Amino acid sequence: MPLFTWQELELQVCGKRELDIDLLKRNTNYVSGVSKEDPHVLLHWQMLEQFTPREHELFLRFVWGRGRLPIDDPSFTQKYQIMPFMGGRSG
Repeated sequence: MPLFTWQELELQVCGKRELDIDLLKRNTNYVSGVSKEDPHVLLHWQMLEQFTPREHELFLRFVWGRGRLPIDDPSFTQKYQIMPFMGGRSG
């Protein structure tokens, strides 16, 4: 087993500290007729680019259940999915 610095070990175990939006885009599936060119999807990516590092972490915790992304494309065991809103107002 190669020896790692604590920073290298943290990266391998916990993932990248900063949100790599390009990495997330490459590992996103668009389902049920949603396209990466849809206006709301483009707005979603623009919004993420404007988030602070703390907001990135909170976003990832909300949609992923963890505060960091995997370190590279092969490490994604589950792709991020963007789906259409299927609900409606009841009442």
